[in-house]
Amino acid sequence: MSFKLKLPQAIGVALKGARGLTPGMFAARPLSATLLGNIETPIATSPEVDLSPGEEVAATVILPDDILSDASFTSVTAALLPAPSDSTPIQVSQRATVSGGDSDGHYDVSISIPTSPTNLSVRLQEGDAFWNFAATLTGTRYNFPDIAEPINQYLDRILTESGELALPINLQFMIQSSSSGKAEIAIYSIRYVRLKTESWTNDLDDTIRVDRNYSLNFAQSEHLSLEPIDNASELTLSSIRMDIGGEFGPERLLGNVVQHDRQEFAKVSQEYALALRFVLDKPVECAGIIAMLESEKDAEVYVEIQIDENGSPAVTEPLAKTTVTLSASEDDSGNWLGATFSENIPIEAGVPYWIVIKGIQGNVLLALQNQNGTYLTETQVNRGGQLWKPLHALPSESLPLLRLVYLPEIDNQTAAINIRLGESNGMSLPFDPLFEAQNLTIQPTENLSPPVTIVVESHAQGSLSIANIVQEYLVP
Repeated sequence: MSFKLKLPQAIGVALKGARGLTPGMFAARPLSATLLGNIETPIATSPEVDLSPGEEVAATVILPDDILSDASFTSVTAALLPAPSDSTPIQVSQRATVSGGDSDGHYDVSISIPTSPTNLSVRLQEGDAFWNFAATLTGTRYNFPDIAEPINQYLDRILTESGELALPINLQFMIQSSSSGKAEIAIYSIRYVRLKTESWTNDLDDTIRVDRNYSLNFAQSEHLSLEPIDNASELTLSSIRMDIGGEFGPERLLGNVVQHDRQEFAKVSQEYALALRFVLDKPVECAGIIAMLESEKDAEVYVEIQIDENGSPAVTEPLAKTTVTLSASEDDSGNWLGATFSENIPIEAGVPYWIVIKGIQGNVLLALQNQNGTYLTETQVNRGGQLWKPLHALPSESLPLLRLVYLPEIDNQTAAINIRLGESNGMSLPFDPLFEAQNLTIQPTENLSPPVTIVVESHAQGSLSIANIVQEYLVP
């Protein structure tokens, strides 16, 4: 079956890293080294070409066989090797007459047309000139600046036009001179890395996609496993780069994103109410809460924010209140459900408050889990409107999976998403996607065993698009 490449549309970016697409779409074999050659002996040269005044002449360099289509060049040392033309130097003579005074003066002028290259420019096919020399080349070797980037751009152009990259790789240089002469291109050393560009097959329309699109809610986690490159165990992952775009609402989750271990729950019903005490270190404008709830049948719960009175929720008019309707859970994974207040309420720093949840209809399970280092401090339970009592008979760090949702201000900003590599709770990178795609590069802080997983944790509600995910590998 043949596939066509479908470019990401949600964030309007062009395809990047196409030479790292899955082997099978494009040719691929293991690489043997990241550094080839030395400064004195060329590893690849073009044939010597004859230059004609004012004309561009192609000089093709064939790279070594072990440089493949998934290679991205980081450093290339190359030079131009000029030589005089084999033709005999041409002498042009002309007599000039200068009139003045009583007599005319006659001067014979002889001009020797050079047979060595003069006023030379060099570029790769369909690219801009990367080297110019505005005089006659009398030496035997002229070093170019690093041409790694022009080569990468050239290979991307070839791939875009033909859909594949023929091996071995041919570099077509274009040389232009103002005079006759000879020249060849010599490459002395090459440094490169291997690329692996993530792609997905869409069986509905037989396309290859290089983007993933998500609709994210508060506290939602998405895990994107990346396909490893060939011989990944012999390589070192140096970086992962991607284009990210999205649109998110202004509200943010207060606190960290956690996944429930499915070990402990508390029952909330018309008979049992639950209250969670919290104390903040900074004031916020609270817009609502989220909680991990599940129910076997459709249900409804009441949620309020209450002040503290003698170590328990006060029996007064709540600061804010709302209701949440639950649909029957389709699986055992649990869902973070949001409860939005009609108006934002100010929450002061250092003051205890309570989140109270009561059942209106049906029985609901509220997830509990050990949570160190959060602003949540204590859980109490109330049966039938009697006194509030500790949920646990003995001291426990197990607390309901509840979080505040707040409206950020200058001094309490939170990024819309956090991104990290690996399934463990490693270092996360906060990121605020914009509607226009931005490039993000993540460098692993430790060696990761393939396959690598990108974990996205959402602290907001909105849409997210990730495209052009390119893994870059170093070869030992």
